[in-house]
Amino acid sequence: LVWMGIEWMRFGRPSLVGIVTGMVAGLATVTPATGFIGVPGGLILSLADSVTAGSQFMVQLSSVAITVAWTLVVSMIILKIAKAVAGLRVDDQTEVDGLDLAEHGERGYPGN
Repeated sequence: LVWMGIEWMRFGRPSLVGIVTGMVAGLATVTPATGFIGVPGGLILSLADSVTAGSQFMVQLSSVAITVAWTLVVSMIILKIAKAVAGLRVDDQTEVDGLDLAEHGERGYPGN
């Protein structure tokens, strides 16, 4: 209900995806506390979770950007090392014949 209310205030109407997302988030939030809180406590807990979810978005967005940058840099380093040690390409004839024949002495797809 809280997620639906927030969408209604921000966008002028609630969406089905937002309502379902709120339901799943609410269930995940309240499950550990179900033996200790009632319905009013569940509503308060969902309100607190929805408010903190907005601030978490920027944290998660920056985490994704850092992960993408890290992956790019490390992948480039790995490619440079692989190129120096073994090369990244085979010669033209091996590429035409196929790596199955060149590396294993057999065709992966007979008849081609």
